[in-house]
Amino acid sequence: MKTAQRGIGISRSLQNKNGVSAKNIDKEIDRIQKDFTQGVRAKTNCKIEWAVLNLSRITDKTEQLERIKKWGKLKVC
Repeated sequence: MKTAQRGIGISRSLQNKNGVSAKNIDKEIDRIQKDFTQGVRAKTNCKIEWAVLNLSRITDKTEQLERIKKWGKLKVC
């Protein structure tokens, strides 16, 4: 993910967060969400409203994808 804030590029890796400990994962997610939201808002004036789907107990990738599809809240402004 790459966003821009006040002319400064902010890059964050969302694909691989293997180094984040279980106790810090919520903090890391909050930080990424905040940075992304601010970057998009600064460049597009589009307000992001976050909806959360908890898949933390679902380990099967196929089941995760099915639940995401059924959830139906992935939208782009």
